[in-house]
Amino acid sequence: MFKSVRVALIIAFATALAGCFYSFEPLITAENSVRPIPPGSYRAYSVDELGEATDDDNWAGEVVYKSGRLHSDTGDMPLQDAIFHEMSPDLFIAVSDDVDEGDERIYVIVFRYPGNRLFAHFPQCDDLSLEALEATGLERDSRGNCGVSSLDQLEQALTFYLEENEGYVLDGAVLEPAD
Repeated sequence: MFKSVRVALIIAFATALAGCFYSFEPLITAENSVRPIPPGSYRAYSVDELGEATDDDNWAGEVVYKSGRLHSDTGDMPLQDAIFHEMSPDLFIAVSDDVDEGDERIYVIVFRYPGNRLFAHFPQCDDLSLEALEATGLERDSRGNCGVSSLDQLEQALTFYLEENEGYVLDGAVLEPAD
């Protein structure tokens, strides 16, 4: 699906993706966000739809939090200026302050693994069953995207997404300590 960290996690925050979950109003704010990893030296790389690391657009740099947002002065960091909402101890929803051309905020699922390793994946509304769409009150628009109106609705939709796609969430990007 996505072959590079830059495509998978930087540009996509600023452009509408087919099948994504989005909102026009912020559902997560820096004031109520959490910090899933400590500041430090990190590296990042993409993983393909088979879960295998690619050689495309590897990244390395220092990561800090600025005003509650994950930030690096090194360009093209995955999850640049993202804020995080904790769904469970090692599962988060992330969103950047950037909006796409239609003023949409695009949401990402982030898993935390031992050793402060993050895996970010763009959930696809197209991959939700009709039953899940009905249960969450969501409808796909002409692009296959789902607009969400509350954090509760987004959490419910992403819970269904993870249950229905268990074992298939393999593509995205990894951000891990460089040491």
